[in-house]
Amino acid sequence: MSAIEGLYTHFAHPRRPIGSLAGMIMAHRGHNIRRGRWAIDRLAPTAGARVLELGYGPGVTLGEVCRRTPDIEVTGVDISPVMLRQAARRNRALLRSGRLDLRLGDATRLDPELRGFDLVYGINVWQYWSDPDVVIQDLVGRLRPGGRLALVYMRPPGCRLTHGQAATRLADQFNAALLTHITTEWMPQRPTAVLVSGVSDH
Repeated sequence: MSAIEGLYTHFAHPRRPIGSLAGMIMAHRGHNIRRGRWAIDRLAPTAGARVLELGYGPGVTLGEVCRRTPDIEVTGVDISPVMLRQAARRNRALLRSGRLDLRLGDATRLDPELRGFDLVYGINVWQYWSDPDVVIQDLVGRLRPGGRLALVYMRPPGCRLTHGQAATRLADQFNAALLTHITTEWMPQRPTAVLVSGVSDH
């Protein structure tokens, strides 16, 4: 593993003091903020929706989802205690209001009661799942009829998977999970990101 790849692992799973630094960088890096806003614009959750974000990191995107949409209920799950602390500090008022629920957990092994969502989304989490087909099948089962699953991929340093390859794999996995209305959208700004989404009819 190169030094750059080793450093990047702290962005994928922030831990120890360097993980805290990674979280601060993610929270203030311009293209991270733009990518999160672009994804929210595309997904546009409606008032009263129940939303699950996988891998919320420092909590910037899920906080913005709550602030943009009235009466929305957002649950966030992240594997990193460091990110839980940062996201909680950043979104104190939303936590007190009950509109936001932050949890420590693994997207590949979610709590059984986490279901009945109108929207489940994750930004730069899919590529770290060892068996994405199984995880996607599980996530689809947590959607309400008509609910939407959306995953965003931005190529991380040292990763050979191109955005085009990721888009194709995601669309195939969504199709295998029996999602319908599968769409692929490309972020116009650089660095490029791709968002693939699909709807559950079950």
